[in-house]
Amino acid sequence: MKSTFLYSFMHIGSPSSPARCMLNDVCCNICLLDFDLFQQRYPGTKINSDISVSVQGIGETRSLGYVHIPIWIDGFREDNSVMSEDMSAGRCLIKIEREFHIVKDFGYSIPMGVDMMGDYGIDLHLCRERATLSGFSYEIQLTESKFRSVLVRARADIIIHEWTCTAVLVKSHMLLQRDYVFSPHQFIQ
Repeated sequence: MKSTFLYSFMHIGSPSSPARCMLNDVCCNICLLDFDLFQQRYPGTKINSDISVSVQGIGETRSLGYVHIPIWIDGFREDNSVMSEDMSAGRCLIKIEREFHIVKDFGYSIPMGVDMMGDYGIDLHLCRERATLSGFSYEIQLTESKFRSVLVRARADIIIHEWTCTAVLVKSHMLLQRDYVFSPHQFIQ
């Protein structure tokens, strides 16, 4: 599995706080937050230290405990759960109450773990650079990489002989102004 960073923008502490990068991290099981940032944005909020978890992948460290706090994600209201191309009219802040584990000296982005994605039914639509949840969506920004994997279906059965070129009509959710590498595969149904 290739790891591509999927960023969104969120507000922590209050809806009017400056937007910060949030990492939609499918390789992280829990949501994490830096201790200093937590104290700055949620002063007076007590950390529940009865459960401390080992945090893997960033060296040897343990969380100081966890907190239940609100966050606000820059997003859009969806009309009848249909993704629209022009979403500017439906801009909103999506408020989510979530458990975050607090980690000292955690200088990374704020990872949203798969626990939050599962609990809120968040689906990542990479080709559209959008995440959806019930009635809402928000943009996800992929870190720039030259090539991306996209499912492409031919509109008709076609045989392309080796060492030849043939124009093929395709159906896909590819974005304009992006480079794609095609690796043809045969899907037998």
